[in-house]
Amino acid sequence: MCFFSQGLHTRLRQIAAIGLLQLMVWLGSAIAYPAIAVDLQPATNPTTHPFSPESVETKDLDQAAEAVDRASEGVYQGLETTKQIKGKTELRNQKIEEGRDTASKKLKDLADKARSVDDADELTVPEQRVLRQYQKTN
Repeated sequence: MCFFSQGLHTRLRQIAAIGLLQLMVWLGSAIAYPAIAVDLQPATNPTTHPFSPESVETKDLDQAAEAVDRASEGVYQGLETTKQIKGKTELRNQKIEEGRDTASKKLKDLADKARSVDDADELTVPEQRVLRQYQKTN
């Protein structure tokens, strides 16, 4: 009978240890969860998030379009310096020019689109962000 009680005693110890471990995990998560939730709250708050989709005011669309238009021309500033520093081959110089042409065209298209819409909500969120950013900087 001593042998049986020794096995039962070991088994009860194992069950108690597992139960204690589960209790510690449960209590640890219950204590840590509010702290984690409080820390994450500002990051998930859409009004304070740096990429929140604030739209450009409809009345400011023309002003934002002008700023983007000026930026499309400013893409070519420093082109020769970039070619001298980065453009070691003719192919590389050609790709630099193509990249600047593409950037300029995209900005001009966005400016034209901003002028053609009646309401800022007709623009996509990324378009509104670009317009808002150029409007702030220019």
